[in-house]
Formats: sequence, C-alpha cells, structure tokens
Amino acid sequence: MMYIKNTKYLFSMLTIALLTFTSCNQDDDEVAQIGNNEDALFGFLTAVEDPDGRVNFLHTTTELGPDVKFDPSVSLELPGYSRFWAQEKTGKFYIGQSEDLTVTKWHITEDTGFEKGQTVSFQGEGTQQISQTMAIVSETKAYYIDFSQGQLIVINPEEMVIDKVIPLPAQMAPVVDGLNIVFESGKYHIVNDRLFIPVGWTDRESTLRQATGLAVVNTNTDQVTYTEDDRVATAFNVVAMDNGDLYFGASWPVVYDQEGREIGRKGGLLRIKAGETTFDPGYYIEYPKVGADIVKSPVANKVYLRVLDEEKMAWSGDNLANDYFDNVWQVALLDVGTGEMETVEALPYLIWFNTFQMDDRLFVETQEEQGDAYNNRIVKINEVTPDGKNFEQVYECSACRFIQEIARLR
Repeated sequence: MMYIKNTKYLFSMLTIALLTFTSCNQDDDEVAQIGNNEDALFGFLTAVEDPDGRVNFLHTTTELGPDVKFDPSVSLELPGYSRFWAQEKTGKFYIGQSEDLTVTKWHITEDTGFEKGQTVSFQGEGTQQISQTMAIVSETKAYYIDFSQGQLIVINPEEMVIDKVIPLPAQMAPVVDGLNIVFESGKYHIVNDRLFIPVGWTDRESTLRQATGLAVVNTNTDQVTYTEDDRVATAFNVVAMDNGDLYFGASWPVVYDQEGREIGRKGGLLRIKAGETTFDPGYYIEYPKVGADIVKSPVANKVYLRVLDEEKMAWSGDNLANDYFDNVWQVALLDVGTGEMETVEALPYLIWFNTFQMDDRLFVETQEEQGDAYNNRIVKINEVTPDGKNFEQVYECSACRFIQEIARLR
C-alpha cells in the first residue's frame, strides 16, 4: 500500500497497479485505508504535461486551505487522457480512459477505502475518444455525449452497462461544412428534466461559424430536439439561474473568428427561459468588451465573464488566434439583466478560469501562463466570497496543465 501525508492528515490511496485490474468482483480488489468515515474527502483530477505527453493525477485531501499543494509523489497517477466524474457525497466516482475507451466506477467503501467496480466499454459503439462529456441523471441513468460519432450513449451507472445509443441531430456531426464541432468540457445542465447540449463549429485557425447549435434531450423519454441561433457563435458556456433560466455565452473559440476580429465583433449572451427549449428571440446582450467563457457567480443575476484587455492585445485580424492564449484576459461580473459590467480586481490576468459548485460552496479555478516548455501553468482553486469579488485560495498547482474537475467525494 501507498500512504499519503498531507499537512495534518494521514490517509492512503490505492496503488497504481489497481488500475490494471479488470475484475468486477469487489471482494478480490485491494482496498487502501483513507481515514475515518466522518472526515470529508475532496478529489482533484490534475493534468500535467511532460516530455512523454499528458499525465493525470487523482489528488485527494481531507481539507481545503492555502497550504494544500499538488504533489505528484502523493497522488494516484492515471495514464493518458483520463476523465473524472463524481456524484457528490455518494462515495461514487468514475474514471474514463481514452486509451481503451472505457469508463470505470469506483466507490469509497464502508471501511473508508477506494474500491474498483465495474467497467463499461464504448469500443463497440465506434467511440474514438473519451471526453469530459458525461451527464449523470440518476443512480441508474447517465448520458455520455459522444461527439466523435454524433451520438448519445445511455448507460446505467449502477450496473455499468449500455442501455441504448441515440443519434444526435445531423447538424451535430463531428464535421459540418468543413468545420469541426467544438463543445463544452464538463458542466452539462439538466433543468426540468431536460438536458441541454450546446455546440459550435470552427476550423481552429481563422474561421468560426456565426451560430450556436443546441440539442435538448428529454431525460424521461430520450427524445432529442434541435434548435440554432445565429446571433452568437460558440455560445456553449451555460449558467443555470435559480429560477431555471439558462444563459449561453460565447466561449474560447471566438479567437478563431478572424472576420469577427476584423469588424470588431465582441460576443454576446443568449437566454432560454425556464421551461422553454428554444432561445428567447427577444433577449440578446452584446458584451461591452470582447468577452468569452461565462461561468456561475455567487451574485444574483450576475455571471463571471472573461474579458480582453485591449491595451495588452488589440482585438484585430492582424493577430493570430494563438496570440490570445496568453495572460491578456481579465475577469468581470456581467449583469444579465442590464449588460452592465465591472472588472473583478482581485483576480490576476490569466488565460482561463472556471468555477465549480461543490457542497453548496463556489470555487474558481484560474490558470496563468508562465512560459513553461510543456505549456504547464500556475493553476489555483479559490473559494469565492458572497460578493463575488474576493477569493481565498484552497489549492494550488505551480506547474499543471489544468485541473479538470474537483468534487466532494464524501
């Protein structure tokens, strides 16, 4: 067994060799102790680039605070492009592996260990990679959104079997009119028994289709409908408000819109009202500044938005798209009712940020470029104060590619 020491707590993780086991008989799996059942356990899936490619580490901790740092020597190493989903406080989580196109269930046992469960394979469905595109509906139903084949794979998470495969609309094929589909990684919202799946299209160079596509899945009947809006491109970042309204904002592929940069297109916000499944034709907010990537904030009727500081880099067709993947972005709070915006001064210039809702607490992930040879970054997780303007660091990785997901495991 491998034991992990983290500041004040001693807990263990299961050995890397367990990942090679394929048996579904839990009695045969080795279990590692992690402490007592009364302790909280938080899990982070952290990605690091090295000379051999990407390596992922499942890092767990019983506490969150400024002294909690990523340390690969005390983390569970996962090969390749691993994915991580968890059902909060249930003790169940899932690891996806692109290398063998499988998803494996793990759970925390009564004697406080991690134990490997069943594995389901998507190889027979033509899946080409495992992305962070799982939406868990219930104990017995989850959708894996397989954009590589334009389909939904419906699985039973309890038994880890495939129940059915549902085609996505033809407009959501991997390639449409010569442009590749692009989509959200994580955060697929289920509201009023409807799963919302937004997408965009780009060549990842200079062309961006000025539209957002949206599939809506009835999670009771599995019926799929499709709608589209041409006011905003790649509006696949979504925030669900407490009243059930959904707001859709342009995301990172906006930098590939050379035409948009030439004419000064700034991006904007769409809405679907609570109970509806199509975009509200009477609602559209153009951003006051060039913006992308809306995420949840703790402030009523406001979302976080990444905005370009044009004094650092002009929004211009003379630049290359890759020029904008740098510390030239700030964070602002955007009022979804008025369109008014205020910069959040407490956050640094950065390339990326995200939020995670966990245990009724909101956390912000920020990523800052640092000139690393393998494009690793300074990645921090901060808890947000209720005003949305102040942050307390709870986790840091000084040289990571990103943190894919965090979750309250128990």
